[in-house]
Amino acid sequence: MAVAVGVTAVLVALLFARAGAATHLVARMQPLRAFQIVYLVMVLVLGAWLGERVLRGSMRRWVVAILLLAGPMLVAARVAYPDSAHIEMPWAASRNPWVQAFLWVREHTPKDALFALERDYINAPGEDAQCFRAIAERSVLADYSKDGGEASIAPRLTAEWAAGQRAQSNLSEETDAQRRVALQPLGVTWMVLDARAMTGFDCPYQNSDVKVCRLR
Repeated sequence: MAVAVGVTAVLVALLFARAGAATHLVARMQPLRAFQIVYLVMVLVLGAWLGERVLRGSMRRWVVAILLLAGPMLVAARVAYPDSAHIEMPWAASRNPWVQAFLWVREHTPKDALFALERDYINAPGEDAQCFRAIAERSVLADYSKDGGEASIAPRLTAEWAAGQRAQSNLSEETDAQRRVALQPLGVTWMVLDARAMTGFDCPYQNSDVKVCRLR
């Protein structure tokens, strides 16, 4: 099944996944999701085989196996997301400035607030793919990466997604007048800007990476 699904995914990618294509049919087809059953069966079968034939009742073998399996994943995660904690406790404050700003938003802004961020904020240095909506629990204009995937799957969302991209493009480099013209027609009331962005708006929160400003 792994070979069949792999060959199918490669063929679909070669035929449909082109950067300059007018439509991205492959996004709606999502061929790689078929690997989920392969992963599940692989983990169960290999885990059972290792436990029965190799590890057995030896605590030392189990510890070594866990270190060998989990160690590379931990190293990869730390390389990919260096500015975030990889062991989190409920009582420990986050050391990621973006997360700190998002948590401030959750505690200090109206629940019906609509935010704007840089359109590709999730790939900004130090952001570590932290999701604004999930942490801040506030609405935000469509972003480039995650919402772009949704727009590819549901073309009816494309116009709204494109409008969000235009409004949030180079948000931290624009003037306040440009921000008003781009964001107020969309109902935006708050912004998250780069800490070095020049603005005359009231910014009640700021840290080393970002600042949260009220759009007026």
